[in-house]
Amino acid sequence: MGPKKWYHFTTVFVATTTETSLEFQASPPVPGSIGIGAALDLVSIFSNNCEDTDNDGIPNSLDLDSDNDGIPDLIEAGGEDTDGNGLVDDINDDGTLINDTNNDGLDDRYDVNNGGIAITNPDTDGDGIPDTLDLDSDNDGIPDVVEAGGTDNDGDGRADNFIDTDNDGFNDLVDGDVNGTTDDTKALIITGEDGNNDGIPDSYPNGDTDGDGILDNKDLDADNDGIPDLIEAGGIDTNGDGRVDEDTDVDNDGLADIYDTDASDGPGLDGTNGNALVKTDASGNMVDGDDNSVDTDGDGFPDHLDLDADNDGIPDLIEAGGVDINGDGRVDINLDADKDGLADIYDTDASDGPGLDGTNGNALVKTNDSGNMIGGNGNTVDTDGDGIPNHLDLDSDNDGIVDIIEAGGTDTNKDGKVEPTKDNDNDGFDDALDGNVNGTENSSNALITTVQVLIMME
Repeated sequence: MGPKKWYHFTTVFVATTTETSLEFQASPPVPGSIGIGAALDLVSIFSNNCEDTDNDGIPNSLDLDSDNDGIPDLIEAGGEDTDGNGLVDDINDDGTLINDTNNDGLDDRYDVNNGGIAITNPDTDGDGIPDTLDLDSDNDGIPDVVEAGGTDNDGDGRADNFIDTDNDGFNDLVDGDVNGTTDDTKALIITGEDGNNDGIPDSYPNGDTDGDGILDNKDLDADNDGIPDLIEAGGIDTNGDGRVDEDTDVDNDGLADIYDTDASDGPGLDGTNGNALVKTDASGNMVDGDDNSVDTDGDGFPDHLDLDADNDGIPDLIEAGGVDINGDGRVDINLDADKDGLADIYDTDASDGPGLDGTNGNALVKTNDSGNMIGGNGNTVDTDGDGIPNHLDLDSDNDGIVDIIEAGGTDTNKDGKVEPTKDNDNDGFDDALDGNVNGTENSSNALITTVQVLIMME
């Protein structure tokens, strides 16, 4: 009998079911031989994370859009993706990284062991679910896919009509690169470059309505009019913090069950289905859960992205009781220390975002338990008591004279709305009355502005 000899064998396999049995056998080197034994020793099994959050058959570790909300994981994690393909920029034709000097497979810009800055991978709403796996990253009741401009006709928070011919986990309909064919115009969100090398994009060419550097799907006040998106979308926010009050999420998909039409498609337990706060029609236009419009003035901008939601020429901010000295329809004192998109001056919890802790403010508006909008101090914001808050009411005091006329505007067709001219900056506020158009300020355009009153106490 010759000397004993050990052999080392390794193999890789992909489990195709939730339970897999493995059988190991040791056979003699010569079939039928006697006395020549074979043995097994030091058997080890290593598994990677095979969690598949969106159930598309591709584990999260290989999935470019792990929650199928139409926004690449790379962007939701805070990275740069200027071409919308879900991969880090600067890749060679053969798929290797251009910037990987230590050959560890991690792009140098994100490699802390090679002079880079680690990608942040935040959990914006602090619910324990990273944004890459969270269907409502800011917990404002509006699914990320809807806020990004995608289609979600069934209101489950996942992109409709999923097709993935290149098996990268990223819906071909919004993938900037499908089987080598590039088209960044298909992408819902792309980023600007990281010119200052701080690890995050310097800008977002689309998907950041108010230009504050926070994507709409992570921004509690996407148009910066002081009214939280949750309230403008028709949700309940009794404490005025801009986040869903009843936030039970049994299936752990990041979308509160109360607004989740499929509360059993997440990695957690099965919940009770709710009714979507908002979804889209088949064409991608935002509607509420009952298919009603959420675009009061019909200008193509949903109310939560519209600085003048009823198009009466008076900014929503002012009609809600806020301060707008320059008449641009956006909050003047827009300090936002916690980076949740809601200005601290109107944020009742200015420490619940991914940034630093701020100083709590007083809500400009909130709702009562029934979802009716009220002022931050419980005061009415529905002057005539007709059930329509002033910023959506063409005749807020019900005196028969439309607000635009009372504000000094022109209404030749007597419909109570601005005579349409143009809206070059796509903020829902007619340029003729907008105090700021594409960065050019002109408060004299505005029908109404406010003053700030300072009271000195002795």
